[in-house]
Amino acid sequence: MIFTFVWNDYFWSLVLVQSDAIRPLTAGLQSLRGMWQTSWPLVAAGSLLAAVPPVAVFFLLQRHLIAG
Repeated sequence: MIFTFVWNDYFWSLVLVQSDAIRPLTAGLQSLRGMWQTSWPLVAAGSLLAAVPPVAVFFLLQRHLIAG
C-alpha cells in the first residue's frame, strides 16, 4: 500500500505539473535523464542530495519520534 501511495505522488507530479520550477525534487530527478543517454553519476548525485535532508531530520528528531 505504501508503495502505491508513493508511486501515485511521483506519477501525478510528473503528469500534472508543467513547470520544472515547482516540480517536487523526486520528480525533478526524472529531468536529469536524457532521451538517448543518461549520466548515471549525475542521477546518483541528485538522488543522494534528495535523500540527505530527510535522513538528517530523522536523526535530529529521532529522540522525539521514538518518544512519541
